Amino acid sequence: MKTLDKVDLSDAKSRQRYEDLLRKRFHRIGYRLSKGKSFNQSSGFQIINAASDAVIAGDDYGLSVREVEEFWLAEYNRRNAEKQKRLHERAETVSNKMRPKTVKIDNRWTITNDNRAIRVLNDHIARYGNFDADGHGAGGDITTVMYRAYRPYACPKFSRVWPIDGNWSNLTDCNLRSDADEATLPDGVVPITTQRRIWHDGFRICVKLPINDQVFFTEWNRELFNILSTRKILSGWYLQTQCRKTKTALRLYSRINGSIIISFAGIVALFDAEKVDLNNIPGSLLAGKKWMQDNQMQVDHLRDNAANNTTHNLAIMPKHQNGGKSDMVTEITAPFAFIPVRIGESFRILLGKYTGEDWYSRYIICNGVGQFLECLSRFYKIAKDSGEMLPMPEDHAKTSCISQMLCDDGQEYHGEQYNPIEGLLRAEESVFTPWNGDVSLLHLDTERC
Repeated sequence: MKTLDKVDLSDAKSRQRYEDLLRKRFHRIGYRLSKGKSFNQSSGFQIINAASDAVIAGDDYGLSVREVEEFWLAEYNRRNAEKQKRLHERAETVSNKMRPKTVKIDNRWTITNDNRAIRVLNDHIARYGNFDADGHGAGGDITTVMYRAYRPYACPKFSRVWPIDGNWSNLTDCNLRSDADEATLPDGVVPITTQRRIWHDGFRICVKLPINDQVFFTEWNRELFNILSTRKILSGWYLQTQCRKTKTALRLYSRINGSIIISFAGIVALFDAEKVDLNNIPGSLLAGKKWMQDNQMQVDHLRDNAANNTTHNLAIMPKHQNGGKSDMVTEITAPFAFIPVRIGESFRILLGKYTGEDWYSRYIICNGVGQFLECLSRFYKIAKDSGEMLPMPEDHAKTSCISQMLCDDGQEYHGEQYNPIEGLLRAEESVFTPWNGDVSLLHLDTERC
């Protein structure tokens, strides 16, 4: 690649040829390179967006040829990185399609080729020893071990498991049924296929693809469960990886009638907004998606956790407001916490500082998205200005955000530990202080000190 360090700047023709090359390079990426006189009468450059004619850099033609080259190199490297990422994702998709659906264990049992389930099986064997020829072992039989392994979150309580086809060597997820599973399901409702797995424990509906460890979930609702599990309505489930400053997020998508893409969060949000007609589910999902697009609306995960698609963690809001919120909740780290849930148009929030002698806690309620975002940004500034927040971990698999540490499984208690999310959802409205823009509501109560 020819760059400025390979150009003889003392030769006018060489310099001109390189400037012409830069113009071609900018043209290829949608920009125009214009040369003119700057305010001090020296020759300089200006970069213009070819589509909008907006000046991107060099308002006064003050860019030097070196600055122009640096701009182009940065844009070239950014686009090249995005291209490589797309190629990697495409290669990964092809690899996943070629990936064997099943694997053989001890040359006796066939199981689904799910890395997470295989790890659970190996951990079980390491702890309790291997199974005998009939699949029995000290920690339980292999059939029940695999049933639980396929449901790493919200596994229903059951007393027995059996293979649907009667073959006790076929322990794939599609072939295992328990007495906790639905006895009868409507036509077309198939919770488990080789492409995705859907189950529930009466509190949460979970969706998992065998090719990835991540479990996505929402709250239990029979109608929603049937919609998600009907193959003719939703098929072609896949994951999208989004790398951001504070985290790497996986998002789950499906295709309506095998064609139009819709997110898992979008399905749940539209269902909660009563925009899904049970007599015309595909058509109403398409209409709901178009309604959001036409009105520049997006679905936001309030606690910045794309796996958690419970309705109280989702809010449909204008695109610009969602972009302004960004990952602000994630960036509020211990000892501070900002824990929001949505009920209808109201946002209930538990916030405060939760260690030290000056600890405090507040219950705030906001009416509408505008109030919620205002409250969030004000508290974020308080926490940031304190200088006490823990740094964000470089490893995106870890977090120092209290809000993201909480388990949202619909249970009021985890052992003796109270679940603050359920506490917010079940609390009487009288315990909340309405947000009115007064920042003092977010600070330590001076009367208590």
